[in-house]
Amino acid sequence: MISQASIWSTIIDTQPFLAAIAGQAGLPSLTLNNQNVCCLSAAGEIDIQIEADAESGQVLLLAPLGPLGEDASGSAARSLLAANFLFQGTRGESLSLDPDSRIVFLCAALELASVDTDFAVNWFIRFADTARHWRSRWQSQPTEVSNLVPLPMSALRG
Repeated sequence: MISQASIWSTIIDTQPFLAAIAGQAGLPSLTLNNQNVCCLSAAGEIDIQIEADAESGQVLLLAPLGPLGEDASGSAARSLLAANFLFQGTRGESLSLDPDSRIVFLCAALELASVDTDFAVNWFIRFADTARHWRSRWQSQPTEVSNLVPLPMSALRG
């Protein structure tokens, strides 16, 4: 029986990207599980899920920032939407809310076949830096999310 990961690898080769990310992280390797997902975690600092979407031909990145809490329709939600406006606070990524868990995520997508491995690795590093920045800001002000945006692009590396 052919696994989903095998089907994905026939559509697009994720191994050079995953090997390069593993090298950057100081890991021996990264591989997708049978659901086309792998996760990286630095305790207390950042979690990133890498998912290969065979249907769209994209690699998706998701990084949880934290729970939105009870302010889903108030200043926190407006602040998150403001950060997404013209990507002024997210460098091209999107902030989004998982409606079931009410956890806010930073998300990004890239069509891996359209770029070289160096570009994809730099994209991943930039995403990780943005996610680390947002998670730190989110957790330092859990009750006053409205102070999180707007975030000037110059506040982020790269």
